Amino acid sequence: MKRGFTLAEVLITLVIIGIIASMTIPSVINDQKDKEILARLKKSYSTLSQVMMLSQSFNGLYTGWGLQDNSDDSSRNTFENYIAPYLSRTKYCVNEDGCWSSEKSKGFDGSNESEARTSGVGGNNVSFILADGTFVSMDVYGGNVETVFGVTENLSYPTLTFAVDINGDKGPNQIGRDVFMFVLTEGGLVPAGKDNSSAKCYTGASGEYAGFDCAAKVLKTGSVQY
Repeated sequence: MKRGFTLAEVLITLVIIGIIASMTIPSVINDQKDKEILARLKKSYSTLSQVMMLSQSFNGLYTGWGLQDNSDDSSRNTFENYIAPYLSRTKYCVNEDGCWSSEKSKGFDGSNESEARTSGVGGNNVSFILADGTFVSMDVYGGNVETVFGVTENLSYPTLTFAVDINGDKGPNQIGRDVFMFVLTEGGLVPAGKDNSSAKCYTGASGEYAGFDCAAKVLKTGSVQY
């Protein structure tokens, strides 16, 4: 005579399944998020790298472009003359709202970030929206790239820095989570954190510029689970 499962056995089995699911499902979800973020980050990096390579092949090294920090006119002229001709985008904005998240990007630890604005990241920026919905903020940077972005090699000032919000208006709109930085050097566009091992990108990092150097770490490890 066949014996069926008792109610107690069924309940124990369900509890075990629930425990296993609670342990594995978050990991699966995080892995999927990592894959999505990494794919979009790689795509943005590739797009901007190609734009900068094309521009410099036609216009010479960026050091001869007459870049000026703290100038809307310089930012506008740089974008219109050296970036826009090689870039597919839907619109652009010069130090104004409309091409970046309406919610100011949060800092790495979730607090306010002084360099983040609703117009982008950095002052006198040009922000623009790529065809796939990615937000990009370009800033002419006059110095201190080493400290802020963790890039030291092949630098000449002023240079260009780029902040990329890889999923546009979708959250969390947070530096080091879905907002990542790149720096233009004489060797090409490089991910922030390339030369300092992303020293300000770790669980618990806080303060000004925390997470600004996460791009290199994410591209290397394939994860934002710091």
